[in-house]
Amino acid sequence: MKYSNSITIISIFLGCVFFFTFSSCAPDHDPKKPRYVSPKFAKAYTSKGNFNYNKRELGKAMENYTKAIRADTAHTEAYYRRGLVYTDLGKYAEALKDLNRTIDLDPEHMDAHLNRGITYHHLKQYNKAKQNFNKTIQIAPKNHKAYQYMAITYYESGDAVQAEKNMTKAIELKPDYADAYYNRGNLYNEQGKTAQAMQDFTAAINADPYYVPAYNNRGLLYFNQQKYTEAIEDYTKALEIDPNSPILYINRKDAYEKIGEQAKADADFQKAVAIQGQ
Repeated sequence: MKYSNSITIISIFLGCVFFFTFSSCAPDHDPKKPRYVSPKFAKAYTSKGNFNYNKRELGKAMENYTKAIRADTAHTEAYYRRGLVYTDLGKYAEALKDLNRTIDLDPEHMDAHLNRGITYHHLKQYNKAKQNFNKTIQIAPKNHKAYQYMAITYYESGDAVQAEKNMTKAIELKPDYADAYYNRGNLYNEQGKTAQAMQDFTAAINADPYYVPAYNNRGLLYFNQQKYTEAIEDYTKALEIDPNSPILYINRKDAYEKIGEQAKADADFQKAVAIQGQ
């Protein structure tokens, strides 16, 4: 009997292999329905999505995060990460759905509150953006990015006083925060506080020697002070970092003209035109 049972099992197994070659031993799959994937694969799909996201392969990242969610509908990080992709793609309504779901699953998810605030900022829903930045600060009081984004939101909603206050707080929390120095420098420049603006653009450059906009804006301040040589030095440094910026060539052209270097000014103008024509 043992022998007989063994033969029966083998014959069934072989039959399964035989039919698999042509169709499958498994039941037919409806292509309109997603296949079942074990929840244990959710982390793996999320990790693949993170790899794609870091390489800016947003389509592939989206696909892997979605697979992770199908594998585990309570996988918080997959919703959060897919929300980031939607935000990067400018699909803010979809981003909010995923970030809302993230927060439903984890009400103290700091990054979800921060990025939901950024998404509301993109939608110009400034009060909701501030609420989310405040929640981020409540969860993580030393989150310098939350203060920085709060500052930008106040600035764009017309409150320069609160904008400056929050930029300064961001700098207190992170003394080498180039973005905060740069943005506060722009605010000071708009307020006519040239000396403070110059200091902040310089601080941004010291924090990040490759910060092209800070070189450009400091160059503009030098130009307005008729310090054309210093302006040219800043534009030249910026062009070493970003040699394909037409505005930098135009700004340097203007400075060269002021010191009588017309040949160099003409050359910069031609470079700007060539780049714009590409």
